[in-house]
Amino acid sequence: ARSLAARAATERDDFELAKEKYRDERELAQHNSDVLHLIAATIHTARLAARRGRMDEAEDLFRDALDRSQRCNYEKRYIDALAGYAGFLREHRGNLSRANYYLGLAEAQAAREPEKRANIAHDRALLCKEAGLLGESLHYLTMSLDVRADLYAPLTSEDIKAMTKARIAELGKLTEELVDEALRVERCGTEREHLRLVISRLGDPQAW
Repeated sequence: ARSLAARAATERDDFELAKEKYRDERELAQHNSDVLHLIAATIHTARLAARRGRMDEAEDLFRDALDRSQRCNYEKRYIDALAGYAGFLREHRGNLSRANYYLGLAEAQAAREPEKRANIAHDRALLCKEAGLLGESLHYLTMSLDVRADLYAPLTSEDIKAMTKARIAELGKLTEELVDEALRVERCGTEREHLRLVISRLGDPQAW
């Protein structure tokens, strides 16, 4: 409940209330010796600090989350900490090289976590685009789309399908930009067919 209240406050730009709620969440987790919730609350607090422009504080919190998640040996939280820190380095420090390094570590840990693997591939696509590496960006974005297509294929609930199609649609604009750029380059038949498949999926949400 505290985490939800904190996120809602953040969306309203009520950063003081969000900070208070995340602090309460961390204190409760510490009191209960709940390491997993403590790591999650630390990552949320780090992101909030970055949004408030407190970069050194944010970096310290991300590093703390990384250290705790490594010591507790819980794969999902370690992936979250790695990806969170990588996002901070890319968005707020402009350090694409280090961000890519941590995303690589996260990707290596996420072999059994398709949703996280798709998110990491999306983050690497954004990073590569910022670095001007459009071919690599397209590669990672297509990887993210492929993982999500496989992940969502078995779903039957219409509400869940609508939600997941909306999630994929968020990638549409970036994909269209990269595909348009990619088709200007001479490519073999197999590569061009793969690009056409990406285009057709974006144009027809039912294809997902």
